[in-house]
Amino acid sequence: KTAKAVLDPKTKPFSISLHCKLPTIPNENQVIVQKFGSLANNFTLLLSESSSTTSAKLAFGITSGSQFSFVTGSITKGAFTNIAVTYDPEGDGKTKMCIDETFTSSSMITFFDNLNYNAANLTIGSGSQVRINNVIFNADETFSGSIDELRYEHKPLTIQDIRDTRYETIYASDDLKLYFKFNEPRGSYRAQSLVLDSSKSGMHSKITNYLDTHTRVTGSDSPIRNELINRSPVLFPDFPDVSTLNTVLYTSASMYDGVNPNLITKL
Repeated sequence: KTAKAVLDPKTKPFSISLHCKLPTIPNENQVIVQKFGSLANNFTLLLSESSSTTSAKLAFGITSGSQFSFVTGSITKGAFTNIAVTYDPEGDGKTKMCIDETFTSSSMITFFDNLNYNAANLTIGSGSQVRINNVIFNADETFSGSIDELRYEHKPLTIQDIRDTRYETIYASDDLKLYFKFNEPRGSYRAQSLVLDSSKSGMHSKITNYLDTHTRVTGSDSPIRNELINRSPVLFPDFPDVSTLNTVLYTSASMYDGVNPNLITKL
């Protein structure tokens, strides 16, 4: 509302967490999440090229001018994995990655003065060429896999924070700057490419090149325990189930009015 940049951490700590599921096929270099100001000013969560059908390498890097920090990890393909990355300039100065509650830290200590990206977009599933550990990384293909519960916060995450919330939806807070639950439904309606932001920021976004047959598919292995259909109402007015319910309610109301002796036109 104020046109101020919401996502740039600047001097604040920041964290990204999500559930990620990769298909059991080889993969090229892919960007999962990226905030890109320039080659010398960005942070990127990426997936490295792998011929394996069972596992993949992750890396998270922050680059600011001549300074950089990075951390790596490995995830199993074929199942949802909880991934969290965090950096706290007020803490030990290490970039950290947590995969299913197992923390790893960067080998170096780096204190960035100001992570300002001049309000550049945060992208999910695609990104630009970056430098990780002084090595150039090119995304050879867009992300292939499933993402759920993506959260971007201006606070560091502890192991207890992750244990308490990894399987649960959370409430909006001042630190929560972006929160995509990805609960929008499949179907034929005008806003089908829309992704709703459940943080206080209201940064609702659109999926580029939206494909209904693939983008909204929900499997039986949803990683969030308390997500039930009756707790996730669909509010798009032209969504078929909603428009049908609207017609039913109007019809039943008209039938009620027809036999209601207290209707004002009958008094």
